[in-house]
Amino acid sequence: MKKEKQPRAVELGRRLRGWRMENGVGLRHLADILGVSERSVAGWELGEFYPGFDALSRLGGGTKC
Repeated sequence: MKKEKQPRAVELGRRLRGWRMENGVGLRHLADILGVSERSVAGWELGEFYPGFDALSRLGGGTKC
């Protein structure tokens, strides 16, 4: 059974992807910067799950998303 996406996770993912596209940052590059897998970043962007505290902290440090 597929898990229902959380509206906040979907919104976070939409904003993250928008920021990434506007700034020309690739999925792999962002994953490398944050120290996570590409699959993690893709999951965030799709609203499948939230980033962990460490990744959120790194995201907030420079992305202004």
